[in-house]
Amino acid sequence: MKAAYSNKLGIAFLWFMACTSLFFLMASNLASLLPSNTYWMVAIAGLLFPAAFIVNAVGLLIIGFIKHRLAWLFFVMLLISIPNITKTIAFNTKKMNGNEMAGDFITVMSWNVGIMNFSAPDSLTAIKENKNIFQEIKNSDADVVCLQEFFTALYPGSHYNLLDSITRTMKYPYHYFSKDLQYFSSEFYSGSVIFSRFPIVDTNRVSFTDGSNGAIIKVTIKKGGERIDLITSRLQSVYLNGYDYATLGMERKEKKIWKGVPSIVRKLKYGFQHRARQVELLDSMVKNSRNALITCVDLNDTPTGNAYQTLNKKMTDVWRKCGSGLGRTFKLFSPTLRIDYIFCTDFFEPINIQRVKSSGSDHLALIAQLRIKKGVE
Repeated sequence: MKAAYSNKLGIAFLWFMACTSLFFLMASNLASLLPSNTYWMVAIAGLLFPAAFIVNAVGLLIIGFIKHRLAWLFFVMLLISIPNITKTIAFNTKKMNGNEMAGDFITVMSWNVGIMNFSAPDSLTAIKENKNIFQEIKNSDADVVCLQEFFTALYPGSHYNLLDSITRTMKYPYHYFSKDLQYFSSEFYSGSVIFSRFPIVDTNRVSFTDGSNGAIIKVTIKKGGERIDLITSRLQSVYLNGYDYATLGMERKEKKIWKGVPSIVRKLKYGFQHRARQVELLDSMVKNSRNALITCVDLNDTPTGNAYQTLNKKMTDVWRKCGSGLGRTFKLFSPTLRIDYIFCTDFFEPINIQRVKSSGSDHLALIAQLRIKKGVE
């Protein structure tokens, strides 16, 4: 009787592992290869890659322990996932030395500043958190600062003219602001902005064509004899609210906890479909760049997604090159959400990248030091 029960339990476990392995295969490979506007369900599976990897790794250990003949099959499934593991986790531990810091560098900061605390509960909180943002920008001493979801008034002398505050008090004489979304009147806007200590000699703005209130901006700066293109944008957000995060965190006390799941799925579907069209525009701008290129972007997608795969084919992910660990950039919900990136072309050698955590935003800032290779024309 016990033997029969044990045999049924073993068969059930193998079926469970077969299903989770198929899901894992979809999450670890298909999500990065298939366009997310059509295969959005596969893209959602890609978000769960870290959890799927852990489940399959533990399952493999159990199968190996009982010495089942199918252990090799599940081992192969894990091997197939190695490329996505290296995208998700950076394994660099080496620190810079004096020789590596020699040469001509450019320091770039990228940060989604969350509408500059526009939705804070009161103005005193917003002012306090914005001061934290300003302090981190000042501490970075970056040559170029790319901010996504920046919010400011535009009329001169206004207390809310945050654009003016950064350009004047932090010595960034050059900037380009996309002005994507208008608030209250024609004097308040949000969008992406690029601040530079080097002259901006060219600008370009491409609006999203899917009806979203957003755009991609590109500037060309001149550093010495080099011309360098910088691109920044924030792609479609999922716009989860507190109710959704409570559902995901299993924090709701109601018995019908799964009632919030359909809403989350609809929002994820909407986000993936719009990002697929937006990343096509972004990829086109990358292809059309004829100079050294740095792209600072909030993809709102993880390294297992198709958006990341599209950009990573043409540029180097600086975190993978010289970061360490998961590199989480979004504070809420999951410790694996790396959705903000700095990419660069082969004209640069990534030397260092670090994350900066601040209470001023729900995103972490990225600061990268890139060595400029000679002969960039």
